Amino acid sequence: MLWSDNYFSLLPGESKQLTAALATSDLGGTVSAVQVGGWNILTDFQCTALEVSKMAAAAGDPITVTATIANTFIDGSRVSLFVDEKPIDSAFVAPTALNAAAKVDFTIRLPAGSHQLRVGSKAASILVN
Repeated sequence: MLWSDNYFSLLPGESKQLTAALATSDLGGTVSAVQVGGWNILTDFQCTALEVSKMAAAAGDPITVTATIANTFIDGSRVSLFVDEKPIDSAFVAPTALNAAAKVDFTIRLPAGSHQLRVGSKAASILVN
């Protein structure tokens, strides 16, 4: 495939028209698709599992939240950990070979109370005394 440009910057409100040329024989019978993203744009990923090191903890104790991430954007995705629907930490997850899953660890300390943890569509609850 040959693109008219393959790396450029756009400021808010700017646009750029690109063209691509490819032989349909290069597709091998598959459908072509274009993925667009950027370093400052949230991109899709799949959280396939969310594990919490402790289901009950004392206030201020370290808690490790492990997210299993798959199907990131072609250049990687920013993955955020939400506590009570507020983002408290994030990590950049690069794509893996053959779309294998990657594990991301977040270490957090929480105040007393019941808290909802979420990464992507996976959620877990924790009780902090």
